[in-house]
Amino acid sequence: MGVRVYAIGVGTDGQAPYVFQTPYGPQRQLVDVDIDDETLRAVAERTGGKYFRATDVVALESIYAEIGRLETSVITEQTYADITERYLWFLAPALVLLLLERLLASTYLRRLP
Repeated sequence: MGVRVYAIGVGTDGQAPYVFQTPYGPQRQLVDVDIDDETLRAVAERTGGKYFRATDVVALESIYAEIGRLETSVITEQTYADITERYLWFLAPALVLLLLERLLASTYLRRLP
């Protein structure tokens, strides 16, 4: 479908602290970090994308910046406006008042010269 996948492996090598909910409240434990780099790299290359590895926040921010530079494209935007004319609510009473003024001007309530 022409969609490029940019895969990002996030995490440190080895072990990292993780918070588990226990009956005694949240507790931190070290867990093994296992990121399948080969599969992520294969998916990225197959779609024409690129694989990145982020081990900290600074690396992740630079990866996002690089993806932003790689994926620059022109975006077209179409705007549609649903317009409902409401002038009739003012036009109809104005015409009635104008007609009433002409009618009354030719009767007893006419203007004096």
